Amino acid sequence: MATFDFDLFVVGGGSAGVRAARMAGQRGARVALAEAGAMGGTCVNVGCISKKLYSYAAGYAQSFEEAQGYGWSAGESVFDWERLKAQRHTLSGSRERTLMKLVVDDASDRVVGLHVVGADAGDIVQGFAVAMKAGATKAVFDSTIGIHPKAAEEFVTMREISRF
Repeated sequence: MATFDFDLFVVGGGSAGVRAARMAGQRGARVALAEAGAMGGTCVNVGCISKKLYSYAAGYAQSFEEAQGYGWSAGESVFDWERLKAQRHTLSGSRERTLMKLVVDDASDRVVGLHVVGADAGDIVQGFAVAMKAGATKAVFDSTIGIHPKAAEEFVTMREISRF
């Protein structure tokens, strides 16, 4: 039986997995990366509409400032995050939804369970399972970027607390 000795084993060759592997390798770690599909992930190889929508929205602030140099005059620019989030599926045309729930221990803030329903739920659960095994708290999840392109926006907007 073969043995493998790695400091880091990355599951998934999407943009985040590739970067994690590269950065760890640059720091001397022995790294392995497993990817079943094309390296780069969904956003790189197929396109990630919601991610692009948010990136385009972010670019408008600078464009509004630059427009003044080209003779444009407009009122105060105000960004409404809630309005953009509400229109995300309307603007992208996507009917796909992912529903997620984290189960959090009140005393420790540790994430002890989760439910995911939607496209690629199995892949999404794997990422959460690693974080849970490592002892991630809800605060850690709140300060983390989305881990799967099909559900990244839902993940980073899970802020509503429900008690059952």
